[in-house]
Amino acid sequence: MHKELSSSTPPLDAPQPTPRTYVLSGGGTGGHLFPALSLADEIENADHKALLVTDSRGVVFFKHNHREPSFVCTIVRNHWLFGRLVYPFSLGFQILRCFLWLRKVRPTAVVGFGGYPSFPCVFAAQWMGIPTILHEGNAFLGKANRLLLKKAKKVALSFPPAEGSSVDARFHVTGNPVRAGVCELMNDVYAVPAADERFNILVVGGSQGAKIFSTLMPEAIHKLPKEMQKRLVITQQCRPPQMEDTELAYKGTRCKVHLKTFLSPIENYYKDAHLVISRSGASTVAEGAIAGKPMLFVPFHGSAEGDQAQNAAHLVAAKAAWVKRETSITPDKLAQFLMTHLENSDELTQKAIAIRQFAHPEAAKNVWNIVAEIK
Repeated sequence: MHKELSSSTPPLDAPQPTPRTYVLSGGGTGGHLFPALSLADEIENADHKALLVTDSRGVVFFKHNHREPSFVCTIVRNHWLFGRLVYPFSLGFQILRCFLWLRKVRPTAVVGFGGYPSFPCVFAAQWMGIPTILHEGNAFLGKANRLLLKKAKKVALSFPPAEGSSVDARFHVTGNPVRAGVCELMNDVYAVPAADERFNILVVGGSQGAKIFSTLMPEAIHKLPKEMQKRLVITQQCRPPQMEDTELAYKGTRCKVHLKTFLSPIENYYKDAHLVISRSGASTVAEGAIAGKPMLFVPFHGSAEGDQAQNAAHLVAAKAAWVKRETSITPDKLAQFLMTHLENSDELTQKAIAIRQFAHPEAAKNVWNIVAEIK
């Protein structure tokens, strides 16, 4: 039951709430940091302070969000001379650094967004008795969050827990916070272009691009009929080292190709897309659902715990997306997929409608409501 809010204006001399400080700690990928950045916006909109912690890989994301990390916590997992022997010592050192830093900033709570670089800060907070909240973007708890779960005050989930899983009153399904601009696409209506109009394909390899698409996509496009190629406008995210080779691979095709190392603002690219081909990381799934676009997922095969495959499995079960395994997809199969579905406007529309059932445009507010309960 919601409490009714008073419509009366508080007196000018009424005491103002004391600003609080929250620390948000996430790994160095977009899947961990974009939700943290979205929550930081909510915290600051409520006139509190958000301090963000990541590793050296994550620093690049702050350049595109006009922020600076408050603390950089980089763990060395494999050393050229000492191998993995250095890992436990590096981890212990970073926990100590976080302990000393947290003593200085004295946050009200620490929110962990997963990824091994998030572990030292959240662990140090729990050691110090600072309340901690965990957010899990994927369809199951990752290793860092599992290790921190016992002492966490609350847990925010992007996906409903699996049947039979061990959950308690601490668990709340909030959705996965995404960038504010993407949330504005929630009410857009998907429209399939006419047969004589351009068809826009957006290829997203996660926050840093994906090498597989740099070879797979151009080879598949070469196999399409020339008339179909002429319709296509492909915007593809590439890692900088693959830019030149990818550009050369598209030579000789009749489509228009735009290669980008970073897609910003991402909402502009989603808005124009008629089909999205991507990995199935947590943030990409959440963004695609809000944008309401037909999506073909190719989960990252090298994921240690298969998180991307499990994310995609939720959408496939609901007939809300297509999935092709990385180990089995080939240029011939991708070309056949494109020839089949670019001509099938009914199925494109069905997927665009179905994926919206996984949309949580209020996810950042939902997580903030949980965090704000801790005083």
